[in-house]
Amino acid sequence: MLKKILAGSGSSSLHSRWRTITNRCSSTTTSVSSAVNSMLLRSLKEHYLEISKIEPPPKINPPNSFSVVKGAFESTGPVLKRDYDAIGIHSVSLTPKTQASQFLAAPNKYAGPTFQDLDQKMRDTLHGYIEERGINESLFCFLQSWLYVKDHRNGLKWFKAVGSFITKPKTAQDVPQ
Repeated sequence: MLKKILAGSGSSSLHSRWRTITNRCSSTTTSVSSAVNSMLLRSLKEHYLEISKIEPPPKINPPNSFSVVKGAFESTGPVLKRDYDAIGIHSVSLTPKTQASQFLAAPNKYAGPTFQDLDQKMRDTLHGYIEERGINESLFCFLQSWLYVKDHRNGLKWFKAVGSFITKPKTAQDVPQ
């Protein structure tokens, strides 16, 4: 049947029919695409406005013994520093770095018992050790507040980035062939 259509019609007639079909498909695809983009943008804007109205928690400063490293809020996580009057080194060992990264390789040696397997006196001593270094409830309150604010900011940035991606003009490279 296709041979009859091709044989019976001139090449200019066939070309004009093909152009009409592709133009209809192209205009339909464009209108559907713009409708979807419009729906996405409306939904993104609603969510963005809803998130931007959320009150952040009250500002909590880190515990007195810690200070926030400048610019740390924009990094991958909170970075705190603390000064110590003295530090004792009881042993030193060499640990190779992994080939793929600059991180130290995990040791192959026995790392000791799990915390739960230690007797109560040893667990209490370790708790005291970390609390002396400022790792306590006030530090966790600060970290919780900090991470909430960071997550809130990242959410707003994400909504803006997706909205910008949807509204940016499409180039020939963006359209699948």
